[in-house]
Amino acid sequence: MNPAEVKEEILQAAQAYLDTGEIPYLPYQGYQEYLESGNRVAFETHYFARRRMLVVLGLAYEMERKAAIKVLLEQVIWEICNEYTWCLPAHLPIVDGQFSSQARHTVDLFAAETGQSLAELLMLVGGDLSPVITERVLYEIDQRLFLPFEEQTWEWETKENNWSAVIGGCLGMTALYVLPKKASDNCG
Repeated sequence: MNPAEVKEEILQAAQAYLDTGEIPYLPYQGYQEYLESGNRVAFETHYFARRRMLVVLGLAYEMERKAAIKVLLEQVIWEICNEYTWCLPAHLPIVDGQFSSQARHTVDLFAAETGQSLAELLMLVGGDLSPVITERVLYEIDQRLFLPFEEQTWEWETKENNWSAVIGGCLGMTALYVLPKKASDNCG
């Protein structure tokens, strides 16, 4: 695909989202279903549809700063910030058949990728977003990623698979996007 075709595909997908105006919901039952049967599919289908919507609308808004795209994009961002956790249920700690009290602040592949996506959107279009949205995103990144990462050593930090690289890379990129820069950092 050439760049014009990619742009057209993104804009068409964004228009389809605008036409329905519906944001994929993340049902509580999806968490319960995972606990009861180990079934991941129902929840993950909604989760990944919501993440796709975030990225499509973010890219479409970067390409064409249309008010309708911005309104739906801000609502998707708000809904993601309202999620119980940015992790998949299969990656959450479970104690006595229930998600542990640490579940909300677990850092997994998808929590880190969500934080990076939101941080990158702030970098690209943040000046156009509502200050309330921007403040909320920064708060959630801090609470869901930075603080939990700083407070403990995570099992994935020493794994010999892609988790340490992907999560570490996402956390690093998120930090580069949102943490304040020192004046000395701008010296050549």
